[in-house]
Amino acid sequence: MIFKNRREAGEKLAQALAKYKTAADTIILALPRGGVVVGYEVSKELGLPLDIVVPRKIGAPGNPEYAVGAITETGEGVFNEDETRHIDQEWLVREIEKEKKEAERRLKLYRGDKPYPDVTGRIVILVDDGIATGFTMRAAIKSVRVKNPQKIIVAVPHGAADSLAQLRKEADEVIALEEPEWYGAVGAFYEEFGQTSDEEVIALLQDKSEKIKDKRFGYNFFVFCLLSFVFAASLAANELYRPHTSYKSSRSVEITEGLGAAKIAHILKREGVIRSKWTFVLYISLKNQTANLRPGNYVFGQASIPEIVRDLVFGGTNERVITIPEGWNSQEIAEYLGREGIVSPNEFRAYTSQSSQHSVLTRFEFLSGKPKNEGLEGYLFPDTYRIFVDATTEDIIMKMLENFGKKLTPELREEIVRRNLTVFDVVRMASMIEKEVVSDEDRALVSGILWKRLDLGMGLQVDATIDYIKKQELGIKNQGNNKISMEDTKIDSPYNTYKYRGLPEGPIGNPGLSAIRAAIYPKESPYLYYLSTPDGKTIFSKTLEEHNEAKIKFLR
Repeated sequence: MIFKNRREAGEKLAQALAKYKTAADTIILALPRGGVVVGYEVSKELGLPLDIVVPRKIGAPGNPEYAVGAITETGEGVFNEDETRHIDQEWLVREIEKEKKEAERRLKLYRGDKPYPDVTGRIVILVDDGIATGFTMRAAIKSVRVKNPQKIIVAVPHGAADSLAQLRKEADEVIALEEPEWYGAVGAFYEEFGQTSDEEVIALLQDKSEKIKDKRFGYNFFVFCLLSFVFAASLAANELYRPHTSYKSSRSVEITEGLGAAKIAHILKREGVIRSKWTFVLYISLKNQTANLRPGNYVFGQASIPEIVRDLVFGGTNERVITIPEGWNSQEIAEYLGREGIVSPNEFRAYTSQSSQHSVLTRFEFLSGKPKNEGLEGYLFPDTYRIFVDATTEDIIMKMLENFGKKLTPELREEIVRRNLTVFDVVRMASMIEKEVVSDEDRALVSGILWKRLDLGMGLQVDATIDYIKKQELGIKNQGNNKISMEDTKIDSPYNTYKYRGLPEGPIGNPGLSAIRAAIYPKESPYLYYLSTPDGKTIFSKTLEEHNEAKIKFLR
C-alpha cells in the first residue's frame, strides 16, 4: 500500500483504531516530527487528545541515518549491541548526551510550559509515520512504560515485519496497516514525504490538545448517534466505506462551477463512482463540507466516500492511477497502457527497446552498467502510480525509473558491489525469480540455488525463460497448460537457459523489490534443484534423483 501523504496514512490508520473512538482514559502520543502529522489525523478522527513523546535516534558514526539505537527523553537507551560494541564508547556517551539535550529542547519548543500529561492507568497509543529499525519506537515504549499506563498500543501505517515482531514483545498491542518482509526507507511508502517543520508540529499540537476531548465529544457523539439511527451498522459500512465494485478501471468525472452537493452526488452516482447519492450527501453534511466541494476534473479509482470527499475538498486534479503488477514485461505494460487509452503501445515499446537510448542513461546511474544493445526491461519498477492525464510515454517511464532508483537503496547497491555483481546481473536474476516462486523465503532459497549453479558452471534451466521466449519471441500467446516440452528446451535463443549456460541475455520482466532483494541476498542451502507445484508450493531437492522423484510425485 502506497499512501499519498502522512495525512492520508493517518486517516486510514484511524479506521483500524475505530474501537478507541472517544474512549475514556485514552491518549495519543505521537513521535515528532512526521509522526505528529499522522497522530493529528488519528486524534481528529477518534476524538482523542494528542500529545508527544520525544525519543531520539542514535545514528552510526559517519552514517547518522543508520540507527544503532535510540534514547528516551531522560537518556535511557535501547541499542543494537552487535553494532555498539564496535563503536568508540566515549563517542557514544557524547552522542547520547547531545541527543538527550536535543530531546529536552524539542519538548520545550513543542510543549512550552504545558505539564506532561499523566498517563497513569490510561491507554496510550504511540503513533509514528513508519517503522524501519524500530529503535525510536522502542525507546518511546520504554519512556512511557515507567509512567504505569494501563496499556501501550503502537500504531503505524507500515513497518518492517521483523521490527514489528520485536515491538510486539515490548508493547501490549501493535497495529500496522502494512508489514512487508522487505522494508526500505519509511519514505518509500509515501508519494509525498516532505520534511515536517517544527512550526507545523507546534500548530498541530495546539489545535489538537486536551481540549479535543471536552469540546468535540458532544459533536462526535451526536454524529455517531445520528448515523446509527439513519443507517443500520452493516449498511453504513457497506455504503460509506466500501468502494464501488462494478468496474475495475478508473473513471474521469468533471465537476463544473456552481454545482450543489446534490447535483455532484447525482453525477458521481451516474458515473458509477458511488453507490448511494444520499449517503454521499449525508456524509458531507455531517462533515460540514457541502460548501467546500471544488469544481475540476477528477479521476476516481476504487475509492470510498470519505476518500472521494477528501479529493473534492482539495480540488480537482488531472491525475489518474495506473497499477503495474510485479513481473510484467515491457510488452505487457505497453498493452495495458494502450487498453487504458494512456499512451500508444507502439510508442512505449519503441522507447523501452534496445534501439532507444534517449538521455536516460545519463540521468540514472544504475543504468550505466547496462549493455548498450539492451533496452529498459527489468528497470521499469512495478508499482501503483499517480500520473497526469496528459502524461507522455517519457513521463511514465521516468516515474518508473525514478522509483527503481529509490527502491535500490544505498544498502542494496553496496551489497551488489560487495558481491562483485552489476545491477544488470541482479535484474536478470530477479526477473527469473519473480516468475518462478512466490514466497519471500522460497525466493531467497531459489536465488541461492541459481547463483550456486552459475558458480558450478551448470545450466540454470529456468522454465520461465522458455515461457518468455515462446510469448515474446515466437508470439505464442495461448500455451495451453504452460508445460515446457523437451522440444521447447531446444529453441535457439540467448534467453534459453536450458541451451545456454549463464544468465539470459537480458531480464525477462520487471521484478518487484522482493525478487530484487532475493537476488541480492541469496540464502545458502544444501539444495541444487527445485520445482513449483500447481498450487504454488516449492519443492527442493539435493540430488537429481530426488528432483526426478519429486517431478513424478508432484507434476503428474
